Amino acid sequence: TLVPMALHDYFDWAGTSGNSILMLSAGMTWCGPCNAEASELATTSPNLTGKGAVIFQVLLDGPTYGVGSTEADLKSWDTTYKLPFWDAMDPQRITAGYFPTPHPPALIIDMRTMHVLKGLHGLETAAQLTTMLTSCVNDITTCK
Repeated sequence: TLVPMALHDYFDWAGTSGNSILMLSAGMTWCGPCNAEASELATTSPNLTGKGAVIFQVLLDGPTYGVGSTEADLKSWDTTYKLPFWDAMDPQRITAGYFPTPHPPALIIDMRTMHVLKGLHGLETAAQLTTMLTSCVNDITTCK
């Protein structure tokens, strides 16, 4: 079921959510490394439960480079990877300019200020992501 949501839903200036770090990942269905990372994200997310970091993913492209994702693309992505966190489609590719290349791109964001701490690009394993995000929670200066 599709539910409207926005990135500002993660903004937590008071620090009361129990989470301080957001990994905002971008995926494209045509991108082999993005597909591989989606599996890693599905494994990473449960490792972060209760540790102060969360993941959110934006599906930028469907099967064609530069063509925004559709509801069908998002549902297929969810069916394939069974992501245990929120994800969204971006049919107009509004967020595309915020993500570094090469793919897969991601941003590490301080949820208290919504400042981008670090840009990531390239495939990371679940172990690497878990270590990095946990380290960011424990010492935000490690994310810069």
